[in-house]
Amino acid sequence: MMTQIILHKILIDYFGPMVIAVLLILLSILLCWLLSSPITLEMDTRLPEAQLRWKGICAVRLVYEKEQMWLYLRTLFIKKKWQLKGRGSKRAGGKNIRGASTRRKKRRRGIPFSKMIRVLQTFRVDVLSIALDTGDPVLNAQLYPLTFFPFRAGRTIRINFEDCNYVLLRISNRPWRALAAWLF
Repeated sequence: MMTQIILHKILIDYFGPMVIAVLLILLSILLCWLLSSPITLEMDTRLPEAQLRWKGICAVRLVYEKEQMWLYLRTLFIKKKWQLKGRGSKRAGGKNIRGASTRRKKRRRGIPFSKMIRVLQTFRVDVLSIALDTGDPVLNAQLYPLTFFPFRAGRTIRINFEDCNYVLLRISNRPWRALAAWLF
């Protein structure tokens, strides 16, 4: 019994601070990983889908297939699929399910506009590709010089005569940038 008490005292007194230090180091590494892993939003109208990815953590896809909207969620160990239903918030009689409240709503303070602009400026447009066909060959010919406009890398406008219209957009950000813009 005495050896157990001495052993317990040695473990708590000598190794306790080391265990706490190791746990704090692991938590700080995890926090740095969460703040530095990129968040990417991709939209492609050729394939009717939008995808939001937090690299290494989760991905959410919104897909339109077979005349239905589907929401796919994939996290570290979980994969889920939901069918999104229409906005059925009306009863058969045409009245709303939730009645209008007679109480006066309290006004909440919104996000300051300047802070919202600073957070939005942290996002980077990686790819922006637009293909346009107006259906009018004369107007297409007038817009065609836009294809030679010197855009940044990854950004293009295509004016075509083939009835092909699409938008491809990829926006990315890192959470630490948005957090720094929000706080400072």
